[in-house]
Amino acid sequence: MKGRKPKRRSRFVRGAAPRLKPTDELDWDAIAKQLTKHFDSVEQVGARSALSKLVAAGCEERAILQNLYLFCGGDQNAMKNLRTQMDFANRKNQILRIAALLESVPSEIQTADKLLMDFGITVHFSPDTSSFQQFVKVLKQLGQRVLKDLAYGRVSGRDQHLVYLCWMITAATGRPHYREVADLVTSTKLLYEPNSTEVATVDLIRKRIRNHEKLSTE
Repeated sequence: MKGRKPKRRSRFVRGAAPRLKPTDELDWDAIAKQLTKHFDSVEQVGARSALSKLVAAGCEERAILQNLYLFCGGDQNAMKNLRTQMDFANRKNQILRIAALLESVPSEIQTADKLLMDFGITVHFSPDTSSFQQFVKVLKQLGQRVLKDLAYGRVSGRDQHLVYLCWMITAATGRPHYREVADLVTSTKLLYEPNSTEVATVDLIRKRIRNHEKLSTE
């Protein structure tokens, strides 16, 4: 009986980026390298500028690239399988559980500080309760709004990643940067669909976000 040949891993090739199959494992390092190389090309100077601007404003480059891929790359069946593996519902529950545990911590720290002062003890390294409260607020927003939407079944899985991308950018910079998102989406889509003539405009991005918010509240 002949031994089975080991399964070869798919590689990125020139031209159109490879379509993810349900049996493939995601190599985020390879995907990030492919996207950044694409953005660095002369034809994609707008996307490179958009990414640099967002990173300089405090956004995580890796998270931007991951959500661009999840919104534009792969095929629908593969993406559905991948989303199941990512288990957004369970992650939402974990985030909200942690937020609930941490919510009372700031007041407990203040109580402990008062008790210490009653004994004449001053602690100069007490945790910053205002930062703690802000951290809990972010966790609750992530669980109640973003991960809830990502786990929602009625809305396109792709659109949910676009919504998350814009939410993440807004949380980091104070505004959604639709112009930069539109440039990045158009460029990323061109990588995976070289013959595509679709251009993501600011109005189209904003409309998809609003449609998603409307559906997720029904």
